[in-house]
Amino acid sequence: YVWFEVMLVASFVLMAHNRTRAQMDAAFKYVAINLIASSIFLTALGLLYGAAGTLNMADLANVWPTMSTPGIDIVLATLFLIAFSIKAGLFPLFFWLPASYHTAPISVGAALAGLLTKVAFYACLRVFVLVFGLGARDGPAVVPGLPALLGILAGATMIVSVLAAIAQVDVRRLLAFHVVGQVAYLTMGLAVASLLGVAAAIFYTMHTMLVQAGLFLGAGAIARANRGYDLRAAGGLMRDQPVFAALFALLALSISGVPPLSGFWAKFLVIDAAFRADSAWYAWLAVVALVAGALTLYSMSTLWTQAFWRTRDQGRAASRPVPPAMLVAVAMLAACTLGIGLAVEPVARLARDSAARMTSAAMPGTPR
Repeated sequence: YVWFEVMLVASFVLMAHNRTRAQMDAAFKYVAINLIASSIFLTALGLLYGAAGTLNMADLANVWPTMSTPGIDIVLATLFLIAFSIKAGLFPLFFWLPASYHTAPISVGAALAGLLTKVAFYACLRVFVLVFGLGARDGPAVVPGLPALLGILAGATMIVSVLAAIAQVDVRRLLAFHVVGQVAYLTMGLAVASLLGVAAAIFYTMHTMLVQAGLFLGAGAIARANRGYDLRAAGGLMRDQPVFAALFALLALSISGVPPLSGFWAKFLVIDAAFRADSAWYAWLAVVALVAGALTLYSMSTLWTQAFWRTRDQGRAASRPVPPAMLVAVAMLAACTLGIGLAVEPVARLARDSAARMTSAAMPGTPR
């Protein structure tokens, strides 16, 4: 909790770095919503400490299953879920994210897109696996209906966010909605409540941190070349900036789940875990994920076509060259998603090992 809030304090300052009117307005919304979430988070921690006498996760994994009651489990799970849903940007509590991310300087937006919501999901993963045993214990869920609720939130977030992204003309707002949508795939892995699901969520987290940071940096390069973020005024970059066009295409295809990039394997692992789950209900969630993936491909294809492939309108100024530093930054992250895709097994093994350690730690009496 403490280090999470330290990170958020830094993000509050970065959000309003240039002190423009739009940034200050977005920063106030961002701060207000996140402070509400932090208050709910702190309330849940206080109740948990009052009941268990410790906040050490290793101790909680051992002692909480033996001393919790259904009533307090439901209350704590609800408070934690609301707090993490706000901070991670899950439906219907994600509205603050696309309202604020597009106002920040693009380097700040890239850092926020790559880190903040992923840290929130990581906190959610640790709490729900280690404390509530989601995906770690045999038998019914510790909190009845929690996996199904997470699945519903994940599915709704996927569809709503990608449809909203398709309607955007500002490349930053478009990518901000995809930040929301990608968190839904992480939540889907947790909702499956199995070792495979947790491993898939960890793998997806590593993938999406790299790709979304790269896409936001690419958006900055598009704005540099086109003198703005409006896709209606963009075009012609394929002819003027072919190397940058190819690098951005790699990142766009990766977030859409096109092989052999890391996004394909990330989506494959999450959807495979859903199909392998005990309940047939998760097969429907997997279908929703496939539909959302197809819509994501359409959204990113539209972005790339408008910014790179379409002929620039007559009368508009010629594009400016992308600075080498911007090109190198995008190239490094594009190389990461391609490298993970081509050498997926070591990264997948790391995700499986991490999930195995996390879920085994959540089993009462398991040695550490």
